[in-house]
Amino acid sequence: DRTIELLGRPATPVALFALGASLTRFKLGGDLGQVAVVVAIKLLVLPAAVWLAATQVFDIDRFSAAIAALLAAMPTGATAFVLANSYKVFTARAAASVLISTALAWITAAILIGYFT
Repeated sequence: DRTIELLGRPATPVALFALGASLTRFKLGGDLGQVAVVVAIKLLVLPAAVWLAATQVFDIDRFSAAIAALLAAMPTGATAFVLANSYKVFTARAAASVLISTALAWITAAILIGYFT
């Protein structure tokens, strides 16, 4: 177990480094409308849907619902890019959505934290 734990620790930093190195090949251009829609859904629609589901459908306490909505507002993960790259489909769009959502997620998070406090 200890060996697997030691091997697993650098997985996230290595994946982020690989993603960053891969993103240097892409420029933000073309299909920015689609990327904007994906980013808007990820940073605005998904947190709102999670909040509504948590408070209206599942009767979760306000604190837990706030945490769930805040987690839903996190940027698009590197996995989206990794999968797009491995299947050679929409790689530039995935890279752009990861980059733009990461750059903008702090705004959504700040607004949600302000709203929930």
